[in-house]
Amino acid sequence: MKIGLPISVSLLVVLYLFLFTGSSGAELINEGRYRSSDGRTLSVITSAGMWQDSAGKIRKLYNCGDEFQICFSDGRDFGFSFPRKCKDWLDRSNNERLRFRISLVAVLHEYLWIVFPERPNYIFQYADSRGVVGIYNRLDPPINFANALGKVGGNVSNFEKFAFYSVTNVGVAACE
Repeated sequence: MKIGLPISVSLLVVLYLFLFTGSSGAELINEGRYRSSDGRTLSVITSAGMWQDSAGKIRKLYNCGDEFQICFSDGRDFGFSFPRKCKDWLDRSNNERLRFRISLVAVLHEYLWIVFPERPNYIFQYADSRGVVGIYNRLDPPINFANALGKVGGNVSNFEKFAFYSVTNVGVAACE
């Protein structure tokens, strides 16, 4: 009795892991699909270098990551960066090494809500082992979440109607 996968299947698995997880292996999930409560969708596909906003517009996505950080941006108003190693975000001095500085909005259990002052039109809900599990955004007119949350009484729950949550409960950019 032969145990194991046929060589062709094994080769495909190895090729998939090499091509779609990147050489560092840090970014295992490279596609995130998110849905709002009213059914609109938003997608981030780092392997294809594209993202689709909630209005359906497809935009180019650039990899700005390095050995220290997972990072992607459209070069305009959408961008995310986070340390590849989960423990590295706890050291606040590492924030200076990130392409976009983290402004921590809220923490609850294993979730972080992050705004990047350089890209203030988005709030990212992040869970260490699962990556970006939620993205908050309003296109028309856009909201500067960094300013809105900095006001007295500013609270993430005030923006729940602009939330897009991962349809698989796992998102892009999970740290190790």
